[in-house]
Amino acid sequence: MVTVGSPQHTDAVTIARTRTRPQVAVLHDVRASRSGLGDALANATYDVVDVAVTRALVDRVVVLRPDAVVVDLDDAHFDVVRLCAALRDAIAGRVLVVSSAAVDDDVVVAALDAGADDVIVGSSPEVIDARVRVALRAQPSAPALPAMLEVGDVVVDLRAHAVFVGGTAVRCPPVQYELLVTLANRPGTTLGADELLRAVWGARPGDVHPRRLRIAVSVLRGILGIGRRRPRVVTVPRVRYRLVAPG
Repeated sequence: MVTVGSPQHTDAVTIARTRTRPQVAVLHDVRASRSGLGDALANATYDVVDVAVTRALVDRVVVLRPDAVVVDLDDAHFDVVRLCAALRDAIAGRVLVVSSAAVDDDVVVAALDAGADDVIVGSSPEVIDARVRVALRAQPSAPALPAMLEVGDVVVDLRAHAVFVGGTAVRCPPVQYELLVTLANRPGTTLGADELLRAVWGARPGDVHPRRLRIAVSVLRGILGIGRRRPRVVTVPRVRYRLVAPG
């Protein structure tokens, strides 16, 4: 159990399974073992998860599904503008950029245009903490899901973040997992591309090419396979999909 005043830094997937409070991912340069900013948020009323910026960052953040993301620019060697754009395409949570040193105005503007919701420069941990709390208040609450989703012989354990097909655990990448959860939560309901792009990538209409959705659906179909009790992802004209239960 995480206690107030002592943010934990642990594996992202573990916290995603056990969260009881708002969750904030602090992204830092991969060369640092952890973010000093995360440590500085000593009085946080939310869980802090350190995540290194690597090529697999987007997939990790999609699995984590944080309520907000804080990008730590101190000693960072990544492109913050590209990072903000990638995060905005992938998640629905607020994105804040934090730097203890001065940042050029053109970089601030580019980061905000790319998807950052706030850029905080040269502020104390107390001010940063307050700005994060504001971001969390502005983030709409996600609807509660049951602990388990079951359609035919496909079972999704939401607490364990696991998928079982015909009683066997299968590997389900983050995008396909989110897509399956969205469809399985409303079996038989036809969902449009824009709704699925928002649910899976946190993207606004037009921000993500529909081809990514078509590829994700194709991969999900391969994961589910075919069986007598197997649900099917059916394509409806004009890029709409629904999960059809057997029988």
